Amino acid sequence: MEKHIATILVSMIAIGMAGIFYRADKNSPTTRASSLFLALVGLAALWTVAAVTYPMNQWPTFSAIVGRSYEAFATLAGIEWVRRVGKMLAQEEGRRWFGGIIERVAQLLIVAYWILVIIFPHLRPIQFPVLFSNPGEVFHLAFWIHFLPQQIALWLTGLSVLITYMRPIDRAEKDRLVYMVVSVPFFMAATWWSQQSTAYLIPIVLGVGLLIYFAGNIRYLIVQGQRATFMRRFMPKEVAHMVREKGFKSAIQPDELEISVVACDLRGFTKYAAENDSKQVLSLLHDYYAVVHEAAQAVGGTVKDHAGDGVLTLVGAPVPLEDHRARAETMAKEIREKGCVLIEQRTAGQVGLGVGVASGTVTTGAVGGSRRLEYVAVGSAVNMAARLCDKAANGEILTDVGVGQTAELRLGLKGYSGETEAIRLS
Repeated sequence: MEKHIATILVSMIAIGMAGIFYRADKNSPTTRASSLFLALVGLAALWTVAAVTYPMNQWPTFSAIVGRSYEAFATLAGIEWVRRVGKMLAQEEGRRWFGGIIERVAQLLIVAYWILVIIFPHLRPIQFPVLFSNPGEVFHLAFWIHFLPQQIALWLTGLSVLITYMRPIDRAEKDRLVYMVVSVPFFMAATWWSQQSTAYLIPIVLGVGLLIYFAGNIRYLIVQGQRATFMRRFMPKEVAHMVREKGFKSAIQPDELEISVVACDLRGFTKYAAENDSKQVLSLLHDYYAVVHEAAQAVGGTVKDHAGDGVLTLVGAPVPLEDHRARAETMAKEIREKGCVLIEQRTAGQVGLGVGVASGTVTTGAVGGSRRLEYVAVGSAVNMAARLCDKAANGEILTDVGVGQTAELRLGLKGYSGETEAIRLS
């Protein structure tokens, strides 16, 4: 047992890291598949030790079936990982993923391999070096049982990986896929050496493969963490979750939603920017945006547009919210309360802040190509909020008239015929 301690430790590290990666990114379908793959690789290596120690060596048939099963299941999980990466790309591009057919065929071949192993557990696989030294082994039943389904499945998977890599897939997923491909030969070599006199090399080869695999996953998690930090500044956590789970385009397919829109901008900003140092102006904008973003996050709003000193926020899209109107008004008051204090302190009254709120049905969705998408909302509520914001005085919030409310003001708004009823929010 002592001579197998290194293999046991490496295997347990692989299983433990699989759990860590899963916990760190369990909402991702690709991470779930890759973590399962790593855990099964660790279990397969662990079984190679159990298979040659007491009491497992007393049941060679059972040991052979279990060992080959771990290998088959690990391969299935690895293929599923590749399939999910391709499927995610297809969802983002709004089309079917034909590479999935190749992967399903490969998985069926692995299942066939597993079934044949159960039927013929005593036939050990013939390795490539044996074929080169003794080509006649190609006529042996073991060659066809192990080589034909297993190797063809691996080659098909390699083809699918190449097709997937050539597509404009997510950069983090692409990098992780490359690291996985590089690590697989080491895992396969560890499995082969488990049956040879060079079994002492198992922990070394397996360890190298795991280091490569770990590097890919850690790089992936770092990139995803940076993205999550960025997304949380502009989107509520529910939207970030939808994008992460379904892909950006799938999460924001065109839809009609009842929402509220909050528009705010600075009064006198153009003059202030012309008369003051650019660094001072940018510092003001930075802190002003921070106030708006924090207010949006607090109510589940999505900051959609920045146009100089103007910010447009959607409340109720992409994630529908029944109380979007109340949330939008709460957000507007928060912007006025904190924003006016900030602006007064920084500009000594040179700049003001106005806010407009409107509700209604809008059409939301993504426009653009597969490489760059922009989330848009089209509807009268968006225009109304912007026009009310234009009319709002410093420190004032103007809203459209909702159900059961009585108008306080009648305003002439650009783009609207006649006068528009509005309410001044206290």
